[in-house]
Amino acid sequence: MANYPQLDDLVGVWKLKDVYGAKMGGYWRDGNTNALLQGGFTPGFIVEKYNFASGGNATFFGNLTVIGQSYYSGGMGSSTRAFKCGGDPGASPSRSDTIEYGIFASEGNYADFGNLTEATSYTAAAGNNTRVIAGSGNNPSKSNTISFFNPASEGNATDFGDLTVARARASATSSPTRSIYAGGHTPSYVNTIDFVTTSTTGNATDFGDLVRTGGQHQDGVISSSTRGIFTGGFNPSISDQIQFITMASQGNATDFGNLQQTTRLQAGASNSIIGILVSGYTGSYKFNIEKFNIASGGTTVDDGDTASNNGAASGASALHGGLNNGYEGNHPFTAIPMGGGSGQRALFMGGVTPSAQDGIETVNINSDGNANDFGNLSRVDGGGVSVVSSSLRAVHQGGFTSPANLNTMEYVQFATQGNTADFGDLSQTVRRNAGSSSSTRGVRMGGLTPGRTNTMDYIEIATTGNASDFGDLSADTGDNAGLSSTTRIVSGGGSAPSNVNVIEFITTASVGNITDFGDLTEARRYLSGLSSSTRGVFYGGMQPNASAVIDYITIASAGNATDFGDPGTTPPADSFGCGASNSITGLFAGRNGSPIIEKITIASTGNGSTFGDLTANKNNLSGNSNGHGGLSTTDFSQQYTTSADDRALYIGGLDPSALNTIEFNTFSGEGNTADFGDLIATMYYNCAVASKTRILSTGGVSGGSLTNRIESINPLTLGNSADQGDLTAARRVQGGGFNKVRGLMAGGYEPAYFNVIESVFTDSGGNATDFGDLTQARLGASGVSSPVRAAWGGGATPGNQNTIDYVTISTSGNASDFGDLDTATSESGPTGGSSTTRGVFAGGSGSPRTNVIQYITIASTGNATDFGDLTEGKGTSMQSNNSIKHFVAGGNTPSLTDKIEKITIATTGNATDMADLTASRGYGAGSSTSAGGLQ
Repeated sequence: MANYPQLDDLVGVWKLKDVYGAKMGGYWRDGNTNALLQGGFTPGFIVEKYNFASGGNATFFGNLTVIGQSYYSGGMGSSTRAFKCGGDPGASPSRSDTIEYGIFASEGNYADFGNLTEATSYTAAAGNNTRVIAGSGNNPSKSNTISFFNPASEGNATDFGDLTVARARASATSSPTRSIYAGGHTPSYVNTIDFVTTSTTGNATDFGDLVRTGGQHQDGVISSSTRGIFTGGFNPSISDQIQFITMASQGNATDFGNLQQTTRLQAGASNSIIGILVSGYTGSYKFNIEKFNIASGGTTVDDGDTASNNGAASGASALHGGLNNGYEGNHPFTAIPMGGGSGQRALFMGGVTPSAQDGIETVNINSDGNANDFGNLSRVDGGGVSVVSSSLRAVHQGGFTSPANLNTMEYVQFATQGNTADFGDLSQTVRRNAGSSSSTRGVRMGGLTPGRTNTMDYIEIATTGNASDFGDLSADTGDNAGLSSTTRIVSGGGSAPSNVNVIEFITTASVGNITDFGDLTEARRYLSGLSSSTRGVFYGGMQPNASAVIDYITIASAGNATDFGDPGTTPPADSFGCGASNSITGLFAGRNGSPIIEKITIASTGNGSTFGDLTANKNNLSGNSNGHGGLSTTDFSQQYTTSADDRALYIGGLDPSALNTIEFNTFSGEGNTADFGDLIATMYYNCAVASKTRILSTGGVSGGSLTNRIESINPLTLGNSADQGDLTAARRVQGGGFNKVRGLMAGGYEPAYFNVIESVFTDSGGNATDFGDLTQARLGASGVSSPVRAAWGGGATPGNQNTIDYVTISTSGNASDFGDLDTATSESGPTGGSSTTRGVFAGGSGSPRTNVIQYITIASTGNATDFGDLTEGKGTSMQSNNSIKHFVAGGNTPSLTDKIEKITIATTGNATDMADLTASRGYGAGSSTSAGGLQ
């Protein structure tokens, strides 16, 4: 969940389905991520809120309209409002027809909405964004009446029809089209499930039966768009059972899992992924919150506590499955800011405390406060180097790790907290350099190599690879500062080797030597730079003592700098720090080894003031943001990571029986897998390739026979695969490589060893076509990919091979020799691990099976290098990765294992045991929509 946009990284163009997926998954950071818990026994009028994105304890939200008892009500939510329908007010006549509501995004007291058609307690409510349907209950006899109202318009409910059985103590759930009522008391307990089509009116239809007869299940809708849930209950013994139904069909409920203990009278709520159960009665009243995964079930886990609701409350959320009804515009999404100036995430990297550090810290520029952990560099750095950034990426350039300067560049995605990945190399080993960027291009200017240099080189931020020559500064200079507009990059001050006051500029989109701009108000080094799209600010420095000067320039013109003000906090001067900004606010961090982060308003003048603190006293750190002045406000080509990109999928396999299951876990969560859906039929020895929007399972053994079938999986939405086309022939044990456009499946067995490489345009559908041939016919080669190349390592002929072949993905043709593996392997997995630059081959079959991990640099050629070891020797594993992490799941050791191991692709070292599959299995395939070839 952490990978979904925070308030400080909403920049970019989002597909509506991705925004919708974030909203319905409960990851969109606004008021609608809350479940509201309404009333209950003690004190009865309190409303508390639970946040799906953060979890933990519930907190106070507001009060119901009447101060007093309110329990046994029906709870239901639209996308904006929470409703409490009917219930027992704790006084005669022990039932109510009141409908009241709260607004999810605004904490405060509830308001009167209208009235039901009859007063009831033990009321059940369900519905969607256009209708809430509430009814049944005691009035005081058992009622079968259901009535409806429009949640957007205050007013009284209208008669809808009748349930099949008059009853109280029923529970309700919703899909986008159906409202479903289950169980209850007539006065004997029943197992009846009936449903209505929400958009119509009329009497309910029989759906099927519960597994266990009973009533007093949860009060509040728990559902995804396809699956409805009923939990606990009473008949008269108390149950811990969780049951589910598939709401689009009809039939009996299925046992799904268990509560922490036998419980009735719980409040329930859900987003499309997580269901929560709150408080309840187990023989005594309890305060805990427990949760479970709607797609996979199992035993609930404890997630926190309520402050006051201890039984018979009702729940409501803006995220349940009844609201997951497409993209019609009936969900109140706030417009997303785009481009330069609107990004709000600042990153501060490395630094000295006085020892060199590898930490990356982050703040929200628009909200004063202290920095929080973001991730780590691949090594400690105290070099005070440039960080160039687009709205999506920050690239750290060069550095110093004792005893040497470095030429390495590494990057992070602003939207994804985590560690850096390798980008490429600068033309020089350098530290204390300046740099800045536009939306697309970053330029490094000067620095110490250890002597000062006049070299400037540039990168295209959206790609990876080595820097190219841009031109020269006017003199050999280090310790300077950089800033930018959308068209210019400016260097100011520094040492050459004495302090200089020179300001120079380049036109970012061109190449060539730098041009004179003007002078600072004083010569100094170790200063910091930041900008809006029109104004650049140079902050502090040393001259030779610490400087108390802040200067500014108008970037589009030329001329000398003007005094802006002074640093405003203790210590009273700045040096060895770094800057970051959006269009309004500039931040300076790492001032003379202080933890202080200071701020200014860029468009004004004046002294700095305190913003917050770093996590430690630091200097010589590096920083930038996703909202600085160099970023375009009109570039709509940006894309963000979606929930699909956070999912690692594991497809088919043997356990030892052939499986049709698809499982997943997340790169951010690193937890055990859950059920995703099913393949068309059982499948093993299959291959997998992916684009940004779908994952394909190709070939394999299905139903005991080789198949040529290609199946398509939408990783954004849990569900089953669909038939997409055919391979050129039925075959198994291929290796996969891919970029955003094309998937390649190489080698295999059908029934002889095969050298053919097949190609499929992943998003277009259709059959595979011939691409070319491997240098050697073999099965079980493992594929790795960059956006440009695919390479296959190892395989069997039938003996294990050390061959590595490669192709350029965009150009059909035969493979070329790349080099050799260090250890000959086969069947390590259809795909290995890939960042944009590095390919990793982990484990492999043989006698004995190997635990060796090897890697190559995909853009070059040459032999593989030792990376480290898996925790055990294994082959036929299912492997999935994003550009940072690689997961190795299952396999045979030779016995099947459920272990999932993890490595960080940019580093070297041994794998760690991270999590488990749902069962021991191997011989399947794995993939994701965020692998290195898809960047």
